[in-house]
Amino acid sequence: MTLLKPIPLLRKIFLTCILLLSGTIFLSAQIKAPKANYTSPTANADYSIYVFCDANNSGNVGELEVTAPNGETGYSFTWAKYDAGTSDFTIPVSASDDGILSRASVLEDGGYRVVMDNGTSTKSYFATVINNNNTVPSISFEEKSCAGIKFNSSFKAKDYIYFDLSAGANKTFIPDDSHNRFVLVRGEKAITTAKVSEVESESGISLWDVEAYKGIGQYTFELTDKYNCKWNSEIVAESTYVVKAEFSAKPEEGEAPLKVVFSVDNNKVNATEYEWYLYKKKEELLPGISLEDSLLVDPIFQAPPLDFTYENSGIYGARLIVRNTNGPDDCVDQIFKSEAVKVDTSLLEVPNVFTPNGDDFNEVFKMRKVQSLKKFHAIIFNRWGRIIYEWSNEHEGWDGKVNGKMATPGTYYIVVNAIGRDRPERKYVVKKSFMLLRGK
Repeated sequence: MTLLKPIPLLRKIFLTCILLLSGTIFLSAQIKAPKANYTSPTANADYSIYVFCDANNSGNVGELEVTAPNGETGYSFTWAKYDAGTSDFTIPVSASDDGILSRASVLEDGGYRVVMDNGTSTKSYFATVINNNNTVPSISFEEKSCAGIKFNSSFKAKDYIYFDLSAGANKTFIPDDSHNRFVLVRGEKAITTAKVSEVESESGISLWDVEAYKGIGQYTFELTDKYNCKWNSEIVAESTYVVKAEFSAKPEEGEAPLKVVFSVDNNKVNATEYEWYLYKKKEELLPGISLEDSLLVDPIFQAPPLDFTYENSGIYGARLIVRNTNGPDDCVDQIFKSEAVKVDTSLLEVPNVFTPNGDDFNEVFKMRKVQSLKKFHAIIFNRWGRIIYEWSNEHEGWDGKVNGKMATPGTYYIVVNAIGRDRPERKYVVKKSFMLLRGK
């Protein structure tokens, strides 16, 4: 506890000044402290308490200022600090001023007075300065488990006693909010916070980091005390066992056969073992096939990335179970995505016309829409039933030439046989005519 010595004559001096100047009006000229971290008004409008954060424990970071009323010039300012030996404001205080604003800096704990004089009238104002030089909070590792990692901290904000002009007695300074606020910080990220009274904080406060991460985290406790001053503990390095099941599938959809890569963010998952289950959507299972047997009978034990090729269309789910076996107990987490991957159903659409006329548009007769086909074969006939072109790659087609020469415009015929990758296999047989046009 820091004690600002009582000043028994201060109240008498203050009241005498008020009586002597009762006929003088000074508007908005009381002492202010823009750099104060905490301000507490008192019952008297001309007297406030200002708290300054003194991180370097210098004992003299206080700064007060007063401005002449209405911004008028021609004022003199006389600053003084209360002296307990003389029971009066007899210790001179240096200040800088320009006739309008006066500022006193490098102030120690204690009571201060400034007398303003414009030649015709004077006015006195008072303030108390408190340099808050609390010690930093402690930090210590307490425990870690599958729930997270736990740290302990303790801190006791100092109490300050001052002499209250209005009451004429010593008082303990009690801020409007007498709580200290603890924040557990990992790196630069605030993890969790707690608000405790100074009595509770004497015995310590425990906070958890329940978020998963990989490797060692740099932890500190950041504390804001009841005077709104911030203090930081030293750094403690610790690792966690917590796991968090997360994964991504890329691509999430496409045509069969579709190769999908399942991956995780190692900085979040923090696992030592991985167990994958890949399912087909339950609504699409064939009769008599269980959910577990729909795609894979056994789980896949493999650290990501995991790649799997889907041969058939459908909507597929994926489950990931992760474990961290580095701690005294195995930590387990899992995630299930019912629609992790969508494999398009087989599709085939044959066009009705094409125009190989050199304008780079619709130059090749090929399938307009084609996806998820297991087999494909197409044959083109002329009007007399002669085969003029055939191919087995569904993404290729006919360029409108026969033996290197432009085919005659007109009607042609196509027969397509294809098998889809759906289960059961879907067969396509298309027989139709189409037009070859060359006009521009």
